[in-house]
Amino acid sequence: MNITKKTGAVVAIIGFLVIWLGVPTFNKWRADKLVDELCAKDGGVKVYETVTLPKERFNQWGQFEVFDQRFMKPSDEYYTVWETKKIKGDPDSEEIWKLTIYQDHFFLYRAIDKKLLGEAIGYVRRGGDPINPFMPSSHACPSATDNDLSKQIFLKSSNQ
Repeated sequence: MNITKKTGAVVAIIGFLVIWLGVPTFNKWRADKLVDELCAKDGGVKVYETVTLPKERFNQWGQFEVFDQRFMKPSDEYYTVWETKKIKGDPDSEEIWKLTIYQDHFFLYRAIDKKLLGEAIGYVRRGGDPINPFMPSSHACPSATDNDLSKQIFLKSSNQ
């Protein structure tokens, strides 16, 4: 009789662990697969016009800094617009452990004529992990789309 109770308790604990770890892991796998599929469909960078600038305009890491439209100064020649589209969950939620899938869409414009120079689309899965004391995991595709957009549009002049 004692062996049966112990066996039942072990089976219950194993069943609980399988559900506790297995369901979130399966849901994350499905969400990551969706992120990869969406990214393959329309993710990445599209450049409509490149701009060649003197090397002095780039910072010590070789980047030309472009600010979001909300923070641009009247003297800024270029600006970005960042849009987030909810696919599953709420990307603005403070409950970062909840499974969320969203699209980041970056647009880079020339200020003087408001011409679109390029755009970048990326997808992100955040959270969905089993309950634990650690920061939630994430999966993104492609990585660093906003930075790649700027690097592909703004080129260093070779004359200097």
